[in-house]
Amino acid sequence: MNNDIKLWLRLTANFWFPRGVTCVGCGEDIFEAPYGLCESCLNALELIRGRVCRRCGRPLHETSTTLCYACFGKRTSFRGNVAVAAYSPLAQQLIFRFKYKDHRYIGYHLAQMMAALLRTTWISDVDCIVAVPSSRRRIRQRGYCQMALIAASLSEMTGLDNLSKALVRIKDTPRMKKLNRENRSQALKGCFSVKWPLEVTGRSVLLIDDIMTTGSTLEVCAQSLLEAGASEVWTMTFATVYDNQPSAGKGVRYRIRRFLNC
Repeated sequence: MNNDIKLWLRLTANFWFPRGVTCVGCGEDIFEAPYGLCESCLNALELIRGRVCRRCGRPLHETSTTLCYACFGKRTSFRGNVAVAAYSPLAQQLIFRFKYKDHRYIGYHLAQMMAALLRTTWISDVDCIVAVPSSRRRIRQRGYCQMALIAASLSEMTGLDNLSKALVRIKDTPRMKKLNRENRSQALKGCFSVKWPLEVTGRSVLLIDDIMTTGSTLEVCAQSLLEAGASEVWTMTFATVYDNQPSAGKGVRYRIRRFLNC
């Protein structure tokens, strides 16, 4: 294709489709990408499909149970979790840039995929969204709360009330990347509070976060919401960390297309 024509097409796309000019994953030029990802990156994103644990949302390999081995016999304050994708290299890159590199537009595309999942999951009758809040210090550092941005977009896409301001983080925590479940739970005690209890009283809450690792953050936030009067709490994350994560292979492209309806 003539270089002048390529330039004209790119300038036209920039004007009319500012979200879809380049792939948010690899930066390649794209002209049709409902989730901001080119075909290659869409195929590389390890979406979680098939049978999943009703407690943590991770893939199930057993055929006769609704809970994975790790969740069997364990009680949580939230009723169940669903996740869009495994914490694959691409998911890790997208979340990192969204949280730490001021690439706020990525949050819109993460919300798109979370909204698509919410329309097909077993979670039902939720009527509001609450985001896991960042600390004031981290909001000052970044200039924004990343999950509040996703909550705003998700609310617009689904029609659910956005009540993210009701839950606040009142105590900062150290980096918890290397902490185990017990240490995370200890570090998170007393970190969250419901600022406006009447906002969540009697509501079925969808609590959202970017990543589920041990589930400790979601558990503590769910406890706070229930103590404030919420009738129930479901949780949703964009990514989840688990052992033996599936790799993209035969059939993945078909499942991704079917899941995203594109």
